[in-house]
Amino acid sequence: MKTDDKKIRSELAIWQPFRWVSNIIDELVLPNSMKELDVTCPLCDLLDHETFFELRLEVPGIKKEDLDIEVGEDSVEICSEHKDSAEETETTAKVIRKEQYKRSYYRKLQMPAKIISDKVEANLDHGILTLRLPKKEPKIEQKKIKITIN
Repeated sequence: MKTDDKKIRSELAIWQPFRWVSNIIDELVLPNSMKELDVTCPLCDLLDHETFFELRLEVPGIKKEDLDIEVGEDSVEICSEHKDSAEETETTAKVIRKEQYKRSYYRKLQMPAKIISDKVEANLDHGILTLRLPKKEPKIEQKKIKITIN
């Protein structure tokens, strides 16, 4: 194999054609103060069921105790801060190549309808955080209208 072929193959091995999409999302969603930090906006899916919303977020490598979820009446905020473990900081091995790294996540979503914040359920399975957000029944207020005749 020629040297040029090896160079091309190594460049293809790390080619990430859709990384720009994640960068654009980070630029649009993250507050300016968080852009300097190593914070990523996790990708999500929001599903609308009849009585609840289902929110799924990708948070690989995060433990449930490192997740902070705040739910308001009409918004959801997910934050996780990576803390170095003793295993990562106390090593005598020389790092030759490091492509994997831990990152922190932040995402705040405005919900399309009011939710019941004290009945939210959360589950973390294989790097996917799933939130079940029950919808609040809209109150229909009836108001009597007085009719006047001229």
